[in-house]
Amino acid sequence: MKTIPAAGILILLVLLPACSPANNAVVPINDVAITENDAVATPPDAVTIYKDGTRAYIDAKSGMTYEILEKANGKPDYVTDGTAEVWAKLTNPNGGIVLQTEGVSQYFSLYRMSNFSAGLLRAIEATPIGEKRRWRMQKEAVGYLGGSQMKGWHELEIKIFGNAVEPEKPADLEHPPADAITTKTGLRYRVIKQGEGKRPDLDSVALVHYNGWTSKGELFDSSIIRKEPNDFPLKYVNAGLREGLQLMQPGATFRFWIPSKLAYGENGDGLGIPGALVFDITLLSFKSEQEYAREHANE
Repeated sequence: MKTIPAAGILILLVLLPACSPANNAVVPINDVAITENDAVATPPDAVTIYKDGTRAYIDAKSGMTYEILEKANGKPDYVTDGTAEVWAKLTNPNGGIVLQTEGVSQYFSLYRMSNFSAGLLRAIEATPIGEKRRWRMQKEAVGYLGGSQMKGWHELEIKIFGNAVEPEKPADLEHPPADAITTKTGLRYRVIKQGEGKRPDLDSVALVHYNGWTSKGELFDSSIIRKEPNDFPLKYVNAGLREGLQLMQPGATFRFWIPSKLAYGENGDGLGIPGALVFDITLLSFKSEQEYAREHANE
């Protein structure tokens, strides 16, 4: 199975209660009281022992279990909002890797995770910065993470590095300025910086740097934080970006106010980004789909 990189994820609306284990799962066989010697980061988590002898803790809020693989130093500190820098690997009940972050770490928007994967959100919020844990969760808690459709217990290894430094939030996210241009479809935009040269078309793949916010100010994605631009095939992005990118020339930076009907709808369309969206996009370059396919044929 091909591993799905975390950077390619686009995202259970509430933290789920404890799930019933599958018949063939590794399950707790007894609960024991916490002692002063137990290295528990978030009391009142209970201690449990698995059939394979593994010692783990039951997260009091979610019912998921976790093992501490690398203990954080000092007083525990946590990521509570914004964007978290993490290393993560998710495996399905058969041991197959369905998601693994590329390189040392990746960045996850807690806002997006709240609408996309209750299990990952809880793991990020409950694992102290600097600590590495192995979480066990059912498919329902995994949500859309990694695209796994297999029922049963999944394992998520995760290490938290801390909060990412987010870009400054524009003041006009909720209300576009009077000089914003409105297209026939309802897309609104403002030119921050002009570019030059030809414009991409529907058969293009655009290389862009971008920040994406909800109209309420939640940053849900940013290539700027990752320090790595993204390739956007115009045929496969949302309708607002598809239209907007064709207005740009290389080197240009635009701000787009995209109504929900041109984005992912009022409910987010399974991607965890509901409602109207705002993008700041810089078009670095573009090429045809055919040229892009040739250059990436061996990947």
